[in-house]
Amino acid sequence: TIHEAGMSNGSEEVKPAPRNTLEENINLEMLMQLKVAFDEADDDGGGDLDQEEFVEAFADILGNMSKTALRQMFMKIDANADGRVDWDEFSTFMLLQNQGKQSMQESDSHAEYVEDPDPPDSRVQDSLAHRDMVDHILYMSSGDKYATTSRDGTLRFWTAKELTHLRTVHVGRAWLTDIGLLKNQNKLVVSTFHRALQIYDATSLETVGKLNELEYTPLTLDCWVQNKGDSSSDRLASGDDGGFVQLYSVSERDEEEKQMYSDHWKIDRLWKNPAHTDWVQKVRYLADLSALCSCSLDRTLCLLDVERRGAIRTLVGHSKGVYSFDWSQTYKFIASCGMDRHVLLWNPFSARPMASLTGHSASVQDVLIIEQENQIVTLGIDKTIKVWDIRNHKCLQTIVDKTSYRGAAVLVLGLIRCLVVSIRMDLTVILSLIATAESGEEGDRCWESGRQLVTVAVRPKAWPLRSWEARSGMCHKDPVAAALYNPNFNQVISGDHGSNVCVWEVDTGKMRFRFGGAHGSAKITAMAFDKTGRRLLTGAHDGTMKARPGPWAAPREALNTVWNFSNGSCLKTLINPTQDEITGIEYVHGGFHNKHVIGVGWSRKVAFWEDGEKKQDVLFRAQPEGRILA
Repeated sequence: TIHEAGMSNGSEEVKPAPRNTLEENINLEMLMQLKVAFDEADDDGGGDLDQEEFVEAFADILGNMSKTALRQMFMKIDANADGRVDWDEFSTFMLLQNQGKQSMQESDSHAEYVEDPDPPDSRVQDSLAHRDMVDHILYMSSGDKYATTSRDGTLRFWTAKELTHLRTVHVGRAWLTDIGLLKNQNKLVVSTFHRALQIYDATSLETVGKLNELEYTPLTLDCWVQNKGDSSSDRLASGDDGGFVQLYSVSERDEEEKQMYSDHWKIDRLWKNPAHTDWVQKVRYLADLSALCSCSLDRTLCLLDVERRGAIRTLVGHSKGVYSFDWSQTYKFIASCGMDRHVLLWNPFSARPMASLTGHSASVQDVLIIEQENQIVTLGIDKTIKVWDIRNHKCLQTIVDKTSYRGAAVLVLGLIRCLVVSIRMDLTVILSLIATAESGEEGDRCWESGRQLVTVAVRPKAWPLRSWEARSGMCHKDPVAAALYNPNFNQVISGDHGSNVCVWEVDTGKMRFRFGGAHGSAKITAMAFDKTGRRLLTGAHDGTMKARPGPWAAPREALNTVWNFSNGSCLKTLINPTQDEITGIEYVHGGFHNKHVIGVGWSRKVAFWEDGEKKQDVLFRAQPEGRILA
C-alpha cells in the first residue's frame, strides 16, 4: 500500500501518513502487537474480550480507526452475538479477511478485451479499406498513427485513437510483405514481392530511395538504431524466401552521389547469413542480447550475433513451421508460435523450451507479449484470439472475431503466412508496439492511455481492455437476484445468478468485499439477514441454503459442527429435503424453538430450521396446494 507523506514547512512537525484499515495492513509484526494488546486488555484472564474491552485494547494501536469503527469490527467478528471475542476468533477473522481482500484485488485487476462498442462507420471505412489481406501493421509515434501494408499493393495510414483512414499510398501492383520505420532518419522501408525495398519519407511519403532486383523476395523487416545520436546508425534486417537473414545500413548519399543518382538515400548490405533452409517468417533485433532472432518454416528459431555475423544458437522444438515470435524484455524469454498450434516459451540461453501453451485448434499466426498486463496474446488463423497469463500460463480469455472479411476464403498459393488462409490478422497493442529497446517512459504512458488490442484484416479493428474494477460499480457480471440493506454497518449486500455476493459501502458507493461460489455453480435466488444482522442467509436455484457470517467477516466456528477452513466462508448448510429452487427466506426470533429459519420455494412446502448448535435438519413442513414464492 502506498501512502502519501505529509509536507512540512520550516520546523513544523511532519505527521505520518494515515494508514488504511487494519485488514489492509495486517502482517506478522502487526499481529504480534495486537496479541500483546489483546492479552493486556484481558483483565479477568478468561481469554476473551467484551466489546468495551475490545475497543479500549485497540484504540491506541489503531489510531486511524474510530471507536465506532472498532465497535463495528467487534460485531463483524462476533457473528454469533454472544458478546465475547477470543483471540482465535479475532486472529482467524483478520487473516481470512486479509486473504479475501487480496483475492478480490487480484480478481479486480483482471481485465478482458471486448469488441469496440463504438466502432467507426463501417460503410465509410469499408470503402477505404484494403482490397486484400493486410500482412503487417506498424505504429508510428510521430503523428500517433498506424501504417498497414497489404497484398493489394497499397500502404495505408490510420489514426491510432479512432482507427479512421488518413491516407493511401500506391506502392505498386506487387504484394507488400512488410514495413519498417527508421526512427533516426524518419524514413519508412517497404518490402515488396517483386524482390525490392523502397524508402519513403515518413512525413511527405515521397520515394527517396530503393533497392531493386534482390536475389530473393524479402518477407519480413526490422529496423533499429545501432548507436543513439548517430543519424547514420539506423540498421535494417530482412528475412527472405531463400532462408537468408541479411543486414543493411541505410544512409543519405553525399552531394557527389546525389548528382549521379535520382535517389538521395541508399541501402548497403553489410552481411548475409544462411540461417534457415526455408522461408523466414519474422526477424527482430533483440537489444538485450545484441542479437538478431529469426523464425522460419523449417521449424526453427535462430539467434545471430550482429557483430560476429554468425549463429549463436538454434532453438528446435516446434514440430512444424514457425510463423512468429515475441521477446519479453522484463522476463527475458521468447514466445513462439506456428503451424503446430502450440505456443512455446524459450529461455534464449537454453536449447529446450521452458513451457508450452496449448489450446488453439488451428495454426497460431501471431504472438504478442504485453508485459504491462503480464499477458501473452496469441492469434489463430481461425480468427481466435487467446489471452494467457505469463505467471501461471493459464488461458484468461478466448475471443472469436465473427466479422466476415472480404477475401477470407482465398486460397493462397504463394505467400507464406498460411497454407490455406481463412483470415490474416496481425496483432499490436495501441501505442506499445514500439521497439523493445525503447520501452521507456513514453511507452508506459502510451499504454495507460490506450489499453486496447488492435487487429487488422483489411482495416484495423479495436478491442478495448475493460476491467471489472470495484470502483466502477460493475462488479456483477450476472443478473442481480437480491439486494439487502444492513443498518448495523451501513452497507448493501447484493447477490447474483453467478453465485457471487458483493458488499457495498452506502456512503461511498464502493465495493468493500466480494466472495464467489457461494452455492457452487447454482444461482442465488434469495437472501436474508438473521435478527442481529451479522449473518447472511442465502438460498439457491438448486434448493440449498447456507448461513454465512456477514460477508464482511471471516467465518467462525460458533454455529457449525463441521468446518472447512480451506474455503473460509460457510458457517453451516441447512439441509433441504428437496432440490427445488428456494424463492424466499425469513429469519424468525421467537416462537416454539426461539430462533429458526423459514424457507419457501417451488417445492410448495414451507420448511423450518432451528438456529442452534445442533445438526441442522428440517423441524417440520407445511404443504399447501399451490406453489409458494414468498
